[in-house]
Amino acid sequence: MTLKQLSYFLKIAETGNLTKAAQLLHMSQPPLSYQLKALEEELGVELFVRDARNMHITNEGIYLQEKAMQILSLVDKTADEIQKISRHGIISINIGTVTSINHNLLPKLVAVYKERHPNAVFNIYDGSSFRIMDLLNNSVIDIGLLREPFPKDLYSYLPIKANTLTGEDENDYFVVAGRREVFPERQEDSTIALVDILDSPLIIHRRFEDIFLAKCQEINNKPKNIICRNDNIMSTIEWVDNGLGLGIMPYTSSLLISAPDIQVKKIINPSFYSNLYMVWNQGKKLPDPLQEFISLFHSVPFESRLF
Repeated sequence: MTLKQLSYFLKIAETGNLTKAAQLLHMSQPPLSYQLKALEEELGVELFVRDARNMHITNEGIYLQEKAMQILSLVDKTADEIQKISRHGIISINIGTVTSINHNLLPKLVAVYKERHPNAVFNIYDGSSFRIMDLLNNSVIDIGLLREPFPKDLYSYLPIKANTLTGEDENDYFVVAGRREVFPERQEDSTIALVDILDSPLIIHRRFEDIFLAKCQEINNKPKNIICRNDNIMSTIEWVDNGLGLGIMPYTSSLLISAPDIQVKKIINPSFYSNLYMVWNQGKKLPDPLQEFISLFHSVPFESRLF
C-alpha cells in the first residue's frame, strides 16, 4: 500500500467514478484502474461495488477512506511542520479536544502560550472522546483533551482540575438543562434531585448514558422516557433549546448554551461527575515546547481557568 494508491483511492471515493477521478488526477483511466485493483488485492477486500456508470464504496472502503485521510493529513502536516521549523522556528502543537474544553478553557491557555511563543501554531481537532483516542493512536495529534471513561492503561494522562465556576474542590458535575415549562416544578433552586427528573422527557449523549443509568439504579429507579440519544453534545443543546425535553450533560458542556431562558440545575441525591483529562501516547517522549504547554494547565492562576 503506497501513499499514491491511497491518494488515488480517495479521489475515486470522492467522485464515485473512475473516468472523473482520472481526469482530476490528470492521468488515463487504465493505470488508475490498475492501482485500485492492486490495492484491493493487497487488502483482500472489495473497496467499491461497480455498476455500469458509478462505483459505490463498500463498508471496508468507508473505513479505509477515514484512515487514508488521516494518513495523508499526517504526511502533509509533518512535511509542512519540518519546513516551517527550518524556515522560521515555528512551534506546531496538535491537539484533539472535546467541544466544551475548546469553547472556553483551551483558548485562554493558548493565549498565554502565544504571548511567550508568537510563532506557535495550533492544529485543533474537535470531536468525541472516541475520535480523539483514534487520532492519538494514529499519531495525528500530540495530546488529547477528553472525558473519562477511557482506557487509562493505554495512555499517559493528567487530570484537568475543576474551576472556580464549579467550586475549586469539585469536579465537573452533571446538570440537567431545560426550558422552565419542561421542568417538573417551576422552582428557582439551583439543584434538583435525580428522582425528580426521571418522569420527564430526557435527552442524553450516548457516552454519558451508562453512568446516568448506574446512578438511577443506585436509587432503585430508572428513567421513564429517554426521547433522544445522540453522539454530539450540541445535539442535546439544540433539542433542549427547542423545548423537546431535559438535557443531561456535564456542567462545563452546559456553558455552551446561549439561550437566556434555559435553566440549568445541578443533579443531586446522588451527584455524579464527568472528569476531564489530558492524555498522550504512553511511552512517547514529548518535545520541550509541548511539555511547556502542558505545564500551563497547572501554572496558570486558577481564576483564569474558567471553562
